[in-house]
Amino acid sequence: LTFATNNADLMRYAARPKNAMWTQVAGYPIGTGLIAFFGVFIVSASQVIYGKVLWDPIAILDGFLTQKYDAKTRCGVFFLGLGFSFAQVTTMIFANLISAGNDTAALVPRFKRGAIICMVLAFAITPWNLTKTSFAFTNYLNRY
Repeated sequence: LTFATNNADLMRYAARPKNAMWTQVAGYPIGTGLIAFFGVFIVSASQVIYGKVLWDPIAILDGFLTQKYDAKTRCGVFFLGLGFSFAQVTTMIFANLISAGNDTAALVPRFKRGAIICMVLAFAITPWNLTKTSFAFTNYLNRY
């Protein structure tokens, strides 16, 4: 859903309006459909393998290690975890950095690299500390 709402930020760079139409009509439904298919497929396979439905990908990876803890399994789980991390980072870049960078560049037109400002600010506020404890999170929400 985030990519659909940020589509205008990406499609304004299209050469012609028709170029943007095809990514919206074909690309988004096919991409989300494939992700949904593989998600349902993997979750249903977890019920066959483990005897219970596991929706959390980390729990599925933990199940791999619980069943067979050898070098090949650890290596496979490491690369799958690395893939999950890569997917999360790229999702956050496309979901947040591009639109925030465009907004920052619009606020300060002389500075063309608004995404760099937003990226530096994203690390400067240390968002991982906002959810460290329940008190810190509710305190953040209260101030927000």
